Amino acid sequence: MFNSEFLKHSSVLIGGTLLAQLIPILLQPFLRRMFTPEEFGIMAVYFSIVSIVCVVASLNYQAAVVLPEEDEDAMAIVMGGVVISAIVSIAVFILFLLFSDGLLRFFKLPSGLKNWIYILPISIFLNSIHLIFGNWLTRKKAFKAFAINKVSRRVAEGAAQLGLGLKWKSGGLILGTFFGDLVNGLTYFWQYRQTGGVFRGSVWARVKKNLLRYKQFPLVSLTPNLLSTVSLFIPVLLITQLYSTEITGQFDLSRQILALPLSLISMSVSQVLVQKLSESRKNGTSVLPQMRNIFLVLAGLSVAGCLIVFFFGEILFTWIFGEQWRFSGEITELLVWSYGIKFVVGPLAIAFIAFEKLLLNSIWQMAYFVAMAVLYVIPKLDFMDFLYLLIGIDVFFYVVYGLLTYYIVVDYEKKKYDRLL
Repeated sequence: MFNSEFLKHSSVLIGGTLLAQLIPILLQPFLRRMFTPEEFGIMAVYFSIVSIVCVVASLNYQAAVVLPEEDEDAMAIVMGGVVISAIVSIAVFILFLLFSDGLLRFFKLPSGLKNWIYILPISIFLNSIHLIFGNWLTRKKAFKAFAINKVSRRVAEGAAQLGLGLKWKSGGLILGTFFGDLVNGLTYFWQYRQTGGVFRGSVWARVKKNLLRYKQFPLVSLTPNLLSTVSLFIPVLLITQLYSTEITGQFDLSRQILALPLSLISMSVSQVLVQKLSESRKNGTSVLPQMRNIFLVLAGLSVAGCLIVFFFGEILFTWIFGEQWRFSGEITELLVWSYGIKFVVGPLAIAFIAFEKLLLNSIWQMAYFVAMAVLYVIPKLDFMDFLYLLIGIDVFFYVVYGLLTYYIVVDYEKKKYDRLL
């Protein structure tokens, strides 16, 4: 935990993420007064669809970018992933072009989404290559470039949403997010070239070999990873279907605020940790002390944050965002407990990728999806009862996830010790 390189890389990412997240957070009090809860609800559904499909778009090959020993093999995975993402995004566009009305009715999506369904495939492609190029920067330890990208994306997104909110309120949220995604994609492409990424023939010649070498990522972990991602957004889609887009907007604000520490600290640590664990695995060095210290720090921060939000959430939300968002504060006081445990377990669970324990990770992801899918078949509950059930599922499964992560690390340490003997 106190290794200078780890702290340096983590602090660069956290600092960049802090600045990147401060921009939309500082704009939220203005945006929440410009746009209605219903408009934020439509935006939440749009974002949920993009997030779900972009997991499939590259067939999960983005997770393999950090693993090859040679950069040219990693570049081959990057190129293969980008091409696959483009093909999938085009297929989605054709699907929407032919069956948009039927899809909206079948999935009971809000009618306001129809105006934006044709730019959705472009958002899927841009978010997919974000995952691919992001892992390339992680491999190259280009954490400063990563931080710069986060900031540029949020500046573009926030400025566009604010400007559109002042001049043209309807659709300003989605268009602003789309503009941020576009800036993000172009920046990543430039950063890829700046960090040694190329498109020469020798790289393309390796694409097929490396896609086959890491075929376990689409074959073993793609479906469970997709199901796990769907599980994260089932509440948004289900609340829209069973309750209203207004409640979806209230829930989404709570989710956004609680996700701030996840993206600020937890995921930044995760981004550095996957590189360190992969390196330790190659060198045969111990990882348990570092993992233990990271756990203690994250757990301490999580408990402190949960207590503050639990006692003062409603007051803070009403003061910052306005009276119409009071219910979102009530939701946050309860939802904070599930996000608190995700804050601790999320970065440590990157060990599943670093040690290629994909099957075990897949089993957990599928079990989590089944538990979340049960919410679709139970009788309609009062919204607060629905929320309690959702929190219970999250807490239980992430405790199990944490225990499985501990098992993976201990198993690695035991095997390393046996090899030394």
